[in-house]
Amino acid sequence: MKKIKILGMDPSFRNWGWALAEFEYPDVTILDIGTLETQRNKKAPKRSLDDLESSRFLYSGLHSLLDGVDLVIAEMPSGSQSALAAKAYGVTVGLMSSIGIPLITVSPLEIKQLSTGTANATKEEMIEWAFSKYPNLSWKTKKRNGKESLVKKNEHMADAIAAIHAGTYSKEFIEYVENFFNQ
Repeated sequence: MKKIKILGMDPSFRNWGWALAEFEYPDVTILDIGTLETQRNKKAPKRSLDDLESSRFLYSGLHSLLDGVDLVIAEMPSGSQSALAAKAYGVTVGLMSSIGIPLITVSPLEIKQLSTGTANATKEEMIEWAFSKYPNLSWKTKKRNGKESLVKKNEHMADAIAAIHAGTYSKEFIEYVENFFNQ
C-alpha cells in the first residue's frame, strides 16, 4: 500500500518545529523531529540584514525538509502584539506560501484539544503528550541532578507532531487521502 509522507510544522521565526511522518491508513508514524533555530546576530551592521539572513536560513532549511514530502500540515500562526512579532508573522506566513505542495493548516486550539483533550493545555502538557506517544525520538534533554529531563524547547517539535495528528481529522485531509489513493 502507498504511504503518504507528511511534514508537520510549528512555524516560528526563531524556533521552527518540524516532524516528519508517514501515513499508511489508518496509522501515523512519526519518523523524525527537529527545530530550525535562528539566533539574532547582534554584530550584523543592520537589523534588516540579520532578519534577511535568518529568513534565508529558514527558507533553505524548510525546503530541504520538503524533499519527497507529499503533504504539509502546519499550525497556522495567528496575529501579533508587537512590531517584532508582526515581522516574524509575516516571514513565517511568507515562507509557508513558498511551499508549493498541498498544505493543511490547523489552529492552536485544534492542536491542544485533539492532543491533550483541553483547549488550555500548557507547553509542558503538550511536550508530555508528544513524548508519551513517541519517547524514542530525538528529544532535547538536559541533565539535572544526574537525571535527564526534557527541555522547554521541545514544545516546537511537540506542536509539529500535534499538528499532524490534528490535521488527520480535518475534512481537507480526508479529501487529500481519497485523491492520493485513487490516483
